[in-house]
Amino acid sequence: MMPVSAQLMSGNAQLRRSVYALLAALAFGAFLGRLIAVDSVDRRALEEVRLRQIPTELEKYRARLVAKGLRADQVNAAVAEYSQTLYRQARLCRPFLSANDRSRWATVRALVEPEMRVPGAPYAIDRVIQDPLWDTIDMVKHDGHLYSSKPPFLATIMAGLYWPVYHLFGYSLADRPYLVGRMLLALFNGTLLVIYFWIVAQLLERYGRDDLSRIFVFGATCFGTFLTPFAVTFNNHLPGAVAAAVALYFLLRIYIDGVYKWSLYLGCGLAAGLTAACEMPALAFAALCAGLLLLPARLDERFCQESRKLGPEERGLSGTAAGPAATFWRRVVLFLVGFLPAFAAVATFYFATNWIAHRSLRPPYMHRSTTNPADNWYVFTYERQGRVIQSYWTNPIGIDRGEPNALVYAVHVLVGHHGIFSLTPIWLLAVGGMVVGIAGRHDPRLRLVFLGLLVVSIVCVGFYLARPQMDRNYGGVASGFRWAFWLAPLWLFAMLGAVEVLAKTRIGWALCLAALLLSVLSVHYPTWNPWVHPWLYDWFFHLGWLRE
Repeated sequence: MMPVSAQLMSGNAQLRRSVYALLAALAFGAFLGRLIAVDSVDRRALEEVRLRQIPTELEKYRARLVAKGLRADQVNAAVAEYSQTLYRQARLCRPFLSANDRSRWATVRALVEPEMRVPGAPYAIDRVIQDPLWDTIDMVKHDGHLYSSKPPFLATIMAGLYWPVYHLFGYSLADRPYLVGRMLLALFNGTLLVIYFWIVAQLLERYGRDDLSRIFVFGATCFGTFLTPFAVTFNNHLPGAVAAAVALYFLLRIYIDGVYKWSLYLGCGLAAGLTAACEMPALAFAALCAGLLLLPARLDERFCQESRKLGPEERGLSGTAAGPAATFWRRVVLFLVGFLPAFAAVATFYFATNWIAHRSLRPPYMHRSTTNPADNWYVFTYERQGRVIQSYWTNPIGIDRGEPNALVYAVHVLVGHHGIFSLTPIWLLAVGGMVVGIAGRHDPRLRLVFLGLLVVSIVCVGFYLARPQMDRNYGGVASGFRWAFWLAPLWLFAMLGAVEVLAKTRIGWALCLAALLLSVLSVHYPTWNPWVHPWLYDWFFHLGWLRE
């Protein structure tokens, strides 16, 4: 018989080889993603060339004015005006990569900078968009003012971070967009990423059953989803996903671990509310949390024994380890005094900011009536730098026109050029994990959880598949089907069971690595700007299968 030390060394060697293969797949996928995104245009260098040419152009312009016999004051005024025009036209670079996030940043500036504030309309961005490089198509108009088309919830939170930077330190997004914008994103999104990685690690440690599946899923968490590339922008998908991960963690601590504490119910309600505030279809996930919290935890004998080992800080209200003995009414009371108030607090803040901004409880993107012109905030004209401009959404172009065929749209959302499963095939493992979990092969206690996650996934993806043509635009120009990004932590958790089963064979492990490699490729195709088309979309376009 092989000595125990030799067995341990052999097991560790096998694990090491698997980890090597995992990291190689991640690195190679990242390499391929960056490789196929290579482009020869250097916008920064081009901007520098254009800026260096301005003094020469101004001297030529001055000479032409003098030759015409204009007075010195007239020449100076004309040159100053022309100088502003040239510098505005020469600027190509900005740290805000899309009309989507610029729309939110514009709201932040309007709330914090006094000179950008519109009297009587604190969320209006009329003055902000007049600044060079601060234009956006993601805006609406009502009551004579322009507003971001995004709910004001997140912009209000970011404005709270920006306020001391502007008023105490004197740094503004207008004068120092790179410094201030990156500092705020590092603080806001950086904190969210740290929380996200920590929560996923806790979920894997508590509910994973072998080292290899835990390592694989955490590798996918770090490199295989679109949340990390989108962390460089101000968007709702990362906060929504992090909130979903936190809500899932608290839910499992209560429902599976049997820890009935007010703080856990409070945290679950707060996180579920934040998820729904960031992603409206996530109301289905909030409903799942509420339903499971009111069900008794299904604990087997072995786990009941583990529950008795909990420390005093993890015990229930009675001071003893909570378990099957916890009464239904006790759970109801905790739900009513913990989950519901926290969820209601988020909802109150969400609707209050929306009411202050728009005098409506509906977010601006819901004011798009095709029968009532007064309730269509997307059809309008506005003035910018002396020009009258028609709203982009009056006559959208390219992908924003919407896919006329609902079946074609569904195919591309699932397995086509924006496909959830074609761009990030690791989500096939998530589907398999839900099936394995519902069958009880991963952990019988989690059957209802996996069933709920499957239902939530179908409801949320189905919601977007059932939209009218104007909304069938794949989320606009983005490197993936971004409306499903918030589901990432739920799918990562569900993936555990499938990886555990497949990793037992070489072929199965190879399939897992191939899925991860292709997912990392898609995630790293946008090398620094996630607001670009997916690589499959570009590939289809180059093959002549698509037309802009």
